[in-house]
Amino acid sequence: MRLVILVAAAALATAVIVLVIYGSRPRGPRASRWEVRTESGGGRTVVAVVQAALEDGAELGRQHIAEIPDAAPDWEARYEEAMSRARDRVSLLRVQAEPVQPDP
Repeated sequence: MRLVILVAAAALATAVIVLVIYGSRPRGPRASRWEVRTESGGGRTVVAVVQAALEDGAELGRQHIAEIPDAAPDWEARYEEAMSRARDRVSLLRVQAEPVQPDP
C-alpha cells in the first residue's frame, strides 16, 4: 500500500512540475490582423492603422496616419486621402506578415 501511495505522490509531483514549466513559458505572438480605424472626438478625426488581436479585438499596435480638424474646409478631401494612405499601409503590412512560401 505504501508503494502505491509513493508512486501516486511521485506522479502528482511530476504533473505539477510539468504544468509549472509549461505554464511559465512565454507564449508566441497573438494572432492578429491589420485594419483601418477612424476615431472622432474632441473636434478632430483620427485615421489610424491598428494591429488588432483576432480573439478579442484588443489593440496590439498602432500607426497614426492623419489627424484632421473637424472644422477644416477641406476635411472631406483630407479624410479621403488619409483613408487611401491607410488602406495602402494595411495592404503592405498584410503582405509583409504573410509567411514566405518556397518555390516548388
